[in-house]
Amino acid sequence: MNIDPNTTKYMVKAKITADGIIEKPDVVGAIFGQTEGLLGDELDLRDLQKSGRIGRIEVEVVSKGGKSDGIIYMSSSLDQIETVILASALETVDRVGPCKAGIRVLGIEDVRVTKREKVVERAKELLNELIKQSKGSSYDLMDSVRQSVQVEEITSYGKDRCPAGPDVKNSDTPIIIVEGRSDVLNLLKAGIKNAIAVEGTNIPKTVQDLSRERVSTAFVDGDRGGELILRELFQVAEVDFIARAPRAHEVEELTSKQIIKCLRNKIPGDQYMEMNGLVTEESALDEEQEEPEFEQEYRERKERRERYEDRDDERRDRRDRREKKDRRERYEDRDDERRDRRDRKDRRERYEDRDEDEDRKKPRFDDSAIDKYKKKKDESEPLTMIEGPETPAMIGAAEEKILIEAAETPSMIAEPAKEVPAEEEKPAEAKPKTRRTLRGKKSSDKVLTPEQTEFRDMLLDLSTTHNAKILGEGNALIREVAVKNLVNSLKEDSGGAIAIVFDGVISQRILDISAEKGIYTVIGTRKGNISKMPAEITILTKEDLY
Repeated sequence: MNIDPNTTKYMVKAKITADGIIEKPDVVGAIFGQTEGLLGDELDLRDLQKSGRIGRIEVEVVSKGGKSDGIIYMSSSLDQIETVILASALETVDRVGPCKAGIRVLGIEDVRVTKREKVVERAKELLNELIKQSKGSSYDLMDSVRQSVQVEEITSYGKDRCPAGPDVKNSDTPIIIVEGRSDVLNLLKAGIKNAIAVEGTNIPKTVQDLSRERVSTAFVDGDRGGELILRELFQVAEVDFIARAPRAHEVEELTSKQIIKCLRNKIPGDQYMEMNGLVTEESALDEEQEEPEFEQEYRERKERRERYEDRDDERRDRRDRREKKDRRERYEDRDDERRDRRDRKDRRERYEDRDEDEDRKKPRFDDSAIDKYKKKKDESEPLTMIEGPETPAMIGAAEEKILIEAAETPSMIAEPAKEVPAEEEKPAEAKPKTRRTLRGKKSSDKVLTPEQTEFRDMLLDLSTTHNAKILGEGNALIREVAVKNLVNSLKEDSGGAIAIVFDGVISQRILDISAEKGIYTVIGTRKGNISKMPAEITILTKEDLY
């Protein structure tokens, strides 16, 4: 596809489909012919192409199965508005030659954005190359000078010509035993000049003698080879300290910072032997070669380790005893709390029993005394002494109230009253018996509907049972459950329930689940802390029914 870069600011890409076989000249001719005069003289495609405002229209067409598909590319150097108008004009082409066709614009690409991205990517590549060149030149220069000095500083020591640093020849400095020549060079880069290499698992005689004369540190690789070198060093030489490279790393690969860190973390050779069990292995291999002094040191180390272990056991025992003591104190505190709750419950029950006993001990009067009092009052006779069930009493205004209340109590003491003359006896008015509450007090004279009366009887039957009754149509009992299981029971199965009566506190949770399940009457002992009162639910308590 040949596109003139001088006329390309925007690239219009469109798809053409035709019900027949067409070629590129047919498509180009249809575009120029069917858009001529459509957009006016200023946007005529022929004039714009002659002036170089738009480039050549490139078409790629493929014919298959009697139909043709293709892609149209049109480059433009016009502004955005003129370009989109020309692009939309392409979609007005409906025939190409004798075939029906259709053109759909796929998109308009800003060529400058693509070029800009390519420029940025290429600039990044050039900048990276430039930085590598400048960095590499200075680094290589410094590194080459440093390596030349280090190579010049490395020397050979002893009859075995072992690679070593220049400070190994000094008799006062400790030595660092490494594996090979490259390890010595890496230590020289880090500024450590007292290293000597053994160059293999066969420890040279020079290194063996030097380890007995001066303080030595074995610095080996963190692999299996380093472990084998340490085993041989322990057999033929005297190693005071052990330093190892990190696992799966070699000394020649470490940086200066890692080398310094490994040497600072060195451990005594005896401790390393104990940690890896090399002492037992050596003694089992050759007990006759062990020196008495070495045996004494080993025994002392073993005794010291046992003392440390005993001390750890004592510390562990003290910690266990302290934890057991804490658990025992927690259990005792828990028992004290249970005991306090039980004592408070017993005291509360005793107080309730005492209140009931006091109610029973109050003086009560029989019906005959009341009838006689009423007859005297009706006949306007002077007040006289009458005999009650326990002691004589003067009837007055204050005593009248006491006698009436006592007479209306169902638990009154029925004793025969004093006989009166026959002519003075008048039939007493029959008074309806009133209901008693749980404490033996008379109920109020509230006027209740038959349904409310039925609810009151149910609430009285459920008193002190902590149960709840779920009622259906006509207040028919569906089931009776414990109050603590009321919410779960309503959630699981509330079919047909319209009311609940329970011996408990009406809470916000019970009201919410009742409103959700379509229960419109809730009767309980009293109301709790209710922040949202549903308007469709009727709430009744003991105060409302007694």
